[in-house]
Amino acid sequence: MVRHQYIFLAGSAHMDILAAVSDRGDVVDKIGTIRYEIGGTAFNIAANLKALGVGATLMSALSESPISRMILAELLEHGIRTHVLIDATLPEAGFSGHIVNGELTSAVSSMPVEKTTFDSDFVQRGMVAASAVIADCNLAPATLQTLANVAAQQKTPMFVAAV
Repeated sequence: MVRHQYIFLAGSAHMDILAAVSDRGDVVDKIGTIRYEIGGTAFNIAANLKALGVGATLMSALSESPISRMILAELLEHGIRTHVLIDATLPEAGFSGHIVNGELTSAVSSMPVEKTTFDSDFVQRGMVAASAVIADCNLAPATLQTLANVAAQQKTPMFVAAV
């Protein structure tokens, strides 16, 4: 099998919403800043690989929401090939972090990719001739096993990125 010069990544791509304040106080409604950006372990790795000139394909799962469309557009803007399961029943892909005085104090995560089990046919179609596989730990355990099985069958090295 001829290997192509790309890495197959599997995991989360989501909207990061980061709210920062400089004083805790005892006020519920605080004045601060809010930053929106596309993130997720697999997305971040793919974007960095592309910045280094390495091809990347990202396997993930998203809903049909406007935010999911924004995430897909950002992937394409970075030149990341997509292998994404779209399912209207999945939750929104997001991470909301609350930062006080520069420290993350709490967060809420919603990762559709952890609610999705990708079958071996879907994984094989995305992974064909990849140089390596990187999986993040936001994936469902069954999907991690499927990735490992397909990578072994294709004799493709696989790495797991802890979240």
